[in-house]
Amino acid sequence: STGISHVCAVLDNAAIKCWGSGSQGRLGLGDSTSRGDNPGEMGDALPAVDLGTSRTGLAVKAGLAFTCAVLDSTIIKCWGGNGAGQLGLGTEDNRGDAAGEMGNNLPSIDLDGNVASPAISVRLSADRITAVAGQTITYTVEVTSTGGKRVSGIVVADPDVPNCKRSFASLEPGATITYTCTYLTNVVDVPQMANRVFVTTRQLASASSQSVRTRVDPVVRRPDGLVRVGTGSFAGNSLYNATGTGQARSATVAKKGTARFTIRAQNDGNAMDTLRLKGPGGTTKYSVVYRRGSTNVTGQVVAGTYSTGPLAPGASHDITVAITAKATAKAGNSITRAVRVSAASVIDVVTATVTRR
Repeated sequence: STGISHVCAVLDNAAIKCWGSGSQGRLGLGDSTSRGDNPGEMGDALPAVDLGTSRTGLAVKAGLAFTCAVLDSTIIKCWGGNGAGQLGLGTEDNRGDAAGEMGNNLPSIDLDGNVASPAISVRLSADRITAVAGQTITYTVEVTSTGGKRVSGIVVADPDVPNCKRSFASLEPGATITYTCTYLTNVVDVPQMANRVFVTTRQLASASSQSVRTRVDPVVRRPDGLVRVGTGSFAGNSLYNATGTGQARSATVAKKGTARFTIRAQNDGNAMDTLRLKGPGGTTKYSVVYRRGSTNVTGQVVAGTYSTGPLAPGASHDITVAITAKATAKAGNSITRAVRVSAASVIDVVTATVTRR
């Protein structure tokens, strides 16, 4: 088919190729460059028009400054100059003279002559199905132009999560915009956070997402103290009391002998927490030294200022306690050191006992 200054043809493989003047995008190649007026621009060097995913051409017609094609999907697509609305898309914007305007992004016209209507959809998802108050939920929003016409003036509203509100200039048919937004949960959200987004367009196409629900649990503080002697097994796991009942280990030592215990502070709560350790120091008969690795932390532990730093749920923090019998400790004499593991006002206690043999 020949126009005033360009030519188009349907090839035997159902592709469409156009050459001649590229002004206003009439060749459908995403630019305004002319083709066929210089050596090496035809044949395999001439690109085929991008008609969309798995689409092929049945017929093509070159107009004055535009081109239309009938596709195998029984729709018409037109591109090129559109100053008088000749592309039949309800606008006067040229198509095909810039990148991203062809293929699935090129609106279509139904064969019955009606301009394809605009339509929009929106999908919402969350990265958590459960959360603890104080944790962040990350939402993913997907807005898709599902009609056959470009939509513009897109506004995404979210009454529950202001961070999810967005606006976009336009969206071509079949195109999707995806973005993420966050919400910091709090005690008001217990037991459930529900969120839904709504989208509107200048063309009056609108949609709402499904309601996405996340269970929100209150923060549970549960410090767990465990104790072992040497490399033995720990006592006190999943026991919580302020008396040390069931959470004790003991050892016997010779004169000037030392027993080494490990005190483990474990976060059995459901949220990030910082635990504190407090334990008594030595006596005239026994010396007591607390260490974190090779660092002597006795002063902090005795003062009750020793902190584990933030621990994730299930994480733990170990210190060692070396109890040494001095020369003044007589056989049969013993010492017990109760070490307190706490988070705010919640306390768990373990004990370490040494007896001079």
